[in-house]
Amino acid sequence: GEHLARLHAVRPRPGDGLRTLRDGGACLLHAHYTGDRLAVLRGSRYTARHPFVAFYEARLPALRAAVDTEHLRWGLLHGDPFLDNFLINETSGEVRGLIDFEDACVGPLVFDVACCAVGTCFAPDEGSDASARPRRSSQPAPEKLDPSRLAALLLGYSAVRPLSRHERAAFNGYLAAALLCNCAWRFAHFHIEARESEIARDSYLELQRRLEHCERPEVRAAVDALLATLPAGDCGAGADCGGLGPSVGLAQGPAGAERMRVPLSTLTVATTAFGFFLGSLLRSRAASRAASAGTQRR
Repeated sequence: GEHLARLHAVRPRPGDGLRTLRDGGACLLHAHYTGDRLAVLRGSRYTARHPFVAFYEARLPALRAAVDTEHLRWGLLHGDPFLDNFLINETSGEVRGLIDFEDACVGPLVFDVACCAVGTCFAPDEGSDASARPRRSSQPAPEKLDPSRLAALLLGYSAVRPLSRHERAAFNGYLAAALLCNCAWRFAHFHIEARESEIARDSYLELQRRLEHCERPEVRAAVDALLATLPAGDCGAGADCGGLGPSVGLAQGPAGAERMRVPLSTLTVATTAFGFFLGSLLRSRAASRAASAGTQRR
């Protein structure tokens, strides 16, 4: 959480050449908001009659309501802060950096925090009745939102950049929105764009189950209770809350956001390429060490 908050403390400038949420990024959140992604799912012969499309469409009004929330602070989003995009020291557990900025854009900072919770704060639900029943190999194991992981994420984040009361109030809505966007991306990608990857065809079910779990009233209440324990972070009296400033919903972002609506900057593309390069380098070194160790054993 602390590392993500440091990214959010960066103040984008109109001349930086960063796209905004309306131009893409953040798991295509704006395309879900406008219905463009629904049109893709309805228009494909592979998905038009799939039950997931009805599941997805039924949740779009809640996504739009969350995204229309006013007074949310905008800033630089990573857009995909799942655990596999964090570089972590295996010995110390220290976060060393973030990679894969393909989904980066300027948008409501709370989206990134909620998306990070989606990608880092779920754990096996070993107490679930479903966990004791036999399941097909394609079915995901039961999971739950782990309160200790979520608390660690939010407390670490708040130590650098406390969430405002508007962001805390919007968090549950954005948690569901981030889950729906990522779930729909997996569904569309492996049912339409990459149908040859049959082994991943049902990977969307993992996130669909997480979304259904987070929709339960007791889970939402537990998240709200946790958020209520966080330090107050309302911007006022000269407080520095990072980002561009508060928005009045997606229809009109904060001051300065309109001037930033240009294609993704060369800097971001270079950062993405560097991330892929660094990941490849680390994997190559790990493979070399393993091969060396195997040679020594022989």
